[in-house]
Amino acid sequence: MRERFSYSTTLLACVLSLVVIVIFVPLSLAQDGSATLSTQPPVGDWQETDRYIIFQSKDLTVWLIWYQLNARMASEVRMRDLGLIDTLKYLEDIEGKDGMSAAIMGMGRLTDVQLYGADHICRAYNGLLNASGTFEDVVLNLNPPIRNHLFTLVGELGAKARIGDGLSNAIDRGLSDKNPQGRIGLIGQLRAAEQFARQFAQIADVPADKITVDFEVPKLTENGFREVDLRFRGGGRSMNVEVKTNVGNQPSIDLEQMRKDVLNHLNNGFADIVYMYPFGQNAKLDRVRDGLLKAFDGVVADAAAGKITDPFLAANTTPAQARASLEARLPTMVTTFVLPDLLSERRNY
Repeated sequence: MRERFSYSTTLLACVLSLVVIVIFVPLSLAQDGSATLSTQPPVGDWQETDRYIIFQSKDLTVWLIWYQLNARMASEVRMRDLGLIDTLKYLEDIEGKDGMSAAIMGMGRLTDVQLYGADHICRAYNGLLNASGTFEDVVLNLNPPIRNHLFTLVGELGAKARIGDGLSNAIDRGLSDKNPQGRIGLIGQLRAAEQFARQFAQIADVPADKITVDFEVPKLTENGFREVDLRFRGGGRSMNVEVKTNVGNQPSIDLEQMRKDVLNHLNNGFADIVYMYPFGQNAKLDRVRDGLLKAFDGVVADAAAGKITDPFLAANTTPAQARASLEARLPTMVTTFVLPDLLSERRNY
């Protein structure tokens, strides 16, 4: 018992001594004038700044500054090592904006995948004139868990395909929606893109660096306006992907949208379009396939009644042949993507 008491007393004394050294000694040094902080900023690169803080400062406030500068330097070093020079320069230009300094310091704590994702998003916002906001206003100001999750999703996609146009539009739409379902839609769109990229690489027989994925692609044809969620290009092939993220009792069906897809993809036997739903809807996808057949039959009826120009004649096929092609495509045309952490993502967002 005496030995245990002696050990506890010694440990307590050590802890108290450490507290005195860390807190009171620097304070006394700063108060007696033995160390002061110059009002002039140090000159030189970050390493010289680092030495300045270590050897010339004793004030606790300055130690905090030293920590911040080290965090800032870590962010810069990480981004330079990964070759993200343009994004680094952009961040340096906006560092004076409110809240940006802390956000930039936090970049050094991101994973490589997250940093690559941040780079893709930053370049998307800076490269498009139709982006509704700036990278810092729309993305960097997000709560860190949401922002970092977004960086991860885009970084994972960027490892499997080149990111083309429209990413900023997809992010704007998902984050501007007051309903959490809008953000879940953005998550689903990014996850579906990442998973379909692997399938497209096999379909087009091309490596990842030869695949490009575009977001929110506007398409205006004689059959009306249609905005495509995802478009994959590569190896002379192009495929449109419609992403549905509803996780309700039944998969969502838009017959007018399906009708446009039937008309737009009739001429190549529906080989270049895919509908993707969360895996939880797998057992209910026959309802979607029935909806596409219903939309097809409506097109046949309209063509027979002269309401529309005969699309089958233009496609050099007959309604029976086209329907057979659609039926053969439906098992793989309507498919799923994995969204395993949807519930946790819904809570985070």
